[in-house]
Amino acid sequence: AFTQLDLQEKEVQELSTNLRPYVHLQILNLSKNDIRDITEVVHLEYLLSINASQNQIKDIQFFKHFPESL
Repeated sequence: AFTQLDLQEKEVQELSTNLRPYVHLQILNLSKNDIRDITEVVHLEYLLSINASQNQIKDIQFFKHFPESL
């Protein structure tokens, strides 16, 4: 099972459902891309660390509806 995924500077624009098969991810680096929405990370129940810096994310209010994701 994959536990780490580094997508730094990979020109990623959206996550869609592409990460869902990697349910055991614990560390995710999405930094330096053009991502606008990271809502999909709420489906990664084992995620311990996420770096989504230097993206175009304007809103993380979805975490209010999924407090167990924090």
